[in-house]
Amino acid sequence: MSISQSIWGTIFDRLKKHSVHHLIIPLAGGFAVEWLVHKFIEYFFGHNKEVADFVSTLGFRSTILVLGVGISWLIVMFFMIRHETSKRVEENSLAILEENLKKAIGYHGVSVIRLTEWFDPALLLYVTRLMRRKLDANNLRHERTLLFFSDREEEKSKVELTDEYYYGRCLARMHLDLRIPLSFLTRKDIFDLLEDVGEKEKAALCLYPRWTNWRFLKKAQEKIPLRHLRLRIPSLDFALLSNTDGTTTVLQFSKHGEKVNIKAETTKEKVKPFEDVIKKIKGMVYESDRLRASHNFLSRYWADSGWISNHHPRAQPAPPPALPPVLSRREITENLAIELRNRSRHQRSQS
Repeated sequence: MSISQSIWGTIFDRLKKHSVHHLIIPLAGGFAVEWLVHKFIEYFFGHNKEVADFVSTLGFRSTILVLGVGISWLIVMFFMIRHETSKRVEENSLAILEENLKKAIGYHGVSVIRLTEWFDPALLLYVTRLMRRKLDANNLRHERTLLFFSDREEEKSKVELTDEYYYGRCLARMHLDLRIPLSFLTRKDIFDLLEDVGEKEKAALCLYPRWTNWRFLKKAQEKIPLRHLRLRIPSLDFALLSNTDGTTTVLQFSKHGEKVNIKAETTKEKVKPFEDVIKKIKGMVYESDRLRASHNFLSRYWADSGWISNHHPRAQPAPPPALPPVLSRREITENLAIELRNRSRHQRSQS
């Protein structure tokens, strides 16, 4: 993908993002209201020539169109304000996450959300809980795999001037600083991996869309490949936790807009399909204890990141270069004062 293509793609994404709510819906509402008003008048006053002449005037038609646009805009703004003022963080979900992290010694997260959604405020709360657990105790083996259901998104994460590149690089930096292996699978990799999953496991993982479970559409699961039935599989947004007592827990994440919910499963029957998926993912992205270069998300930004493995963080070789220290306001003021004094002394000595 060239730079010119990325620029036009970015402009198109911005237009697409804002045009639906602020252009297409109000215009469609305006035309709809105009059509309904004309039909209403035609039905009740169609025999009255004066009314018909008045309705056909440009001023009346323009007024009705603007009125329809205004009403549609008010409806859109109502839903947007309602969404923005609604509760987006479920305290119960945060409690489920923290409770399960306390006893976990291994955490492998699988994410299907887009790179641009990783820094939503609600999602950051869950990310900070994970990072805090990683820093509190050094015995947590933390790994993550990104599932790119869109080849376009995966390609744009390598092209500068795109949101995917910016957010992808920030996400990669977070994992690099905490020595967390970050792998990824392309759309082809994902469906190649899922082809070997049994039908019962596919049902347990909710891989097929719901409409294919209807009796007269059930054969679609047999005749149409899964990759042609699914643009994205939300049920593959989960994490597999290995606990200190030898048990395994699955945390299933569901993200609707900016709201994030978490559900925990501990029964062996429900955990087993997710364990199998994690084993298949590891077999695809790891070679021995190192990520394959073709599946290492960090390597597209830093060529020397291949040393990160899924071993204990303290067992790693030389860490990456340290970031400069963060100074407090007082330290910055003191340093500036010292620098000014030194400059004044130097000037006096020269004079």
